[in-house]
Amino acid sequence: MASGRLSVPYVLICYMPSTTSSEQRMLYAGAKELMRKEAETGRVLDVEDAEEVEGIAEMLRGEE
Repeated sequence: MASGRLSVPYVLICYMPSTTSSEQRMLYAGAKELMRKEAETGRVLDVEDAEEVEGIAEMLRGEE
């Protein structure tokens, strides 16, 4: 029976500065994948700077 609520998929937004070391990137990748699976997110957006954060609305519309 439908509840009448809108269904909105989860989006995981991951921030990692471009200056992050290779070792930290490897650790982060594993943690990000675990979080994605546990939260059952439909989409993962990776951002590296403020300009990308400001463009999240466009990313969600698929205008990457």
